[in-house]
Amino acid sequence: MPTDDLRTLRPSAEVDVSPDNNDELTYKRAPKLARFAVVMALLGCLVGIGFAFTLNVSEKGPEDEVIERLTPLPGSETVPAQTPLIVDLEYGYAVEISVDGRPLPASEIVERDQLAEFVFTPGEGKTFTRFENGKHVVQIVYWPKLGDKERDSEFYQWTFGAV
Repeated sequence: MPTDDLRTLRPSAEVDVSPDNNDELTYKRAPKLARFAVVMALLGCLVGIGFAFTLNVSEKGPEDEVIERLTPLPGSETVPAQTPLIVDLEYGYAVEISVDGRPLPASEIVERDQLAEFVFTPGEGKTFTRFENGKHVVQIVYWPKLGDKERDSEFYQWTFGAV
């Protein structure tokens, strides 16, 4: 191989590859990298907090397989005032229902045993004659009928908005 070819492979004199030059570039980049890392960490924390709140708030619907259907749907905003409240559970479960902190007596809840549905319809002489305009919080406690309510009960809560 001719010696002229070897010279073309060597860095030219214009490029300074000394350790001092590399250190200077590193120091110039370090604050930018640190800011970027902090911003990304904060962004990751915000996303994590957002996921934590959406997972803990039961507005998307229950993940418990015992609860098969809820009416009104969790998070609904335009529910008519006379809409029945339906809790559909897996067969063999009992339930207690409260709306806005007021327990609904068992005598006001129709149990469709063959369907494992529990239905409350607002009306005259009942705890709620209608659902007033605004947000309502429904809480249910459910447990296997053959189990112990105190030991085996589960809790679920959701909201809906009546118009």
